[in-house]
Amino acid sequence: RPSENQIVRINFDAAFSQRHFRSTLRLVARNDRGKVLVSKSVLENRIASPFAAEACACSQAVRLGIGMGVDEVEIEGDAHISRRANQTTHIIATESLKREYEICLERVVPPYVVVSLGSRRQQEQEPN
Repeated sequence: RPSENQIVRINFDAAFSQRHFRSTLRLVARNDRGKVLVSKSVLENRIASPFAAEACACSQAVRLGIGMGVDEVEIEGDAHISRRANQTTHIIATESLKREYEICLERVVPPYVVVSLGSRRQQEQEPN
């Protein structure tokens, strides 16, 4: 549980498989210093569209905030921010959909997120 009077930001995103009508919802909750409090993915079946998947992800973000018992929460999807700003949630959703499993971790992100973000940063720093 976050400390009292702490603002928690929950980022959400969804990966959608049109072929299987399946989606993975991903959520990452951080404190006001950017430290990960919870990282979570949820598999959903019978999802009709990318819009429905994003709506489900938003609903899960609200539930996560309520479940954490926080006084103030900011919930942010990726519709109006760059993919770069929401990379962690994007990686979690994509990998969860590929691997077909759900996760819920406290204070950490899955190891594959750390590896993926590290290799992306290295590619960005390499001269062309």
